[in-house]
Amino acid sequence: MEVFNILFLFACILLIGVKYWLQKKEENNHPLNAEANYAEPGGNASDEKKEELQHTYDTVNMWTNNCDQKAGILLAIIGVIITILVSSDFMKNLRAYIFNPFID
Repeated sequence: MEVFNILFLFACILLIGVKYWLQKKEENNHPLNAEANYAEPGGNASDEKKEELQHTYDTVNMWTNNCDQKAGILLAIIGVIITILVSSDFMKNLRAYIFNPFID
């Protein structure tokens, strides 16, 4: 039984290694990593890559600003609701509405 466990361990390690190797090989062959795709006759490859990266950065920055605005609105609404719920008049009325019927 111990031999089987040891063989199973080595097989798992081998599979993980092969998977990692294939993943690295695929990343190196990915079209976005190849400089040849960005190069044009008379053009500069790094300028096009910078433009693409700037566009990606602007898109992510826009998403972040949008999420920040939504979170701010949500926090403001929650703050107003908590203020209304915790105010002394509301708590007095709530206590009278909930507990007094059971006490009487």
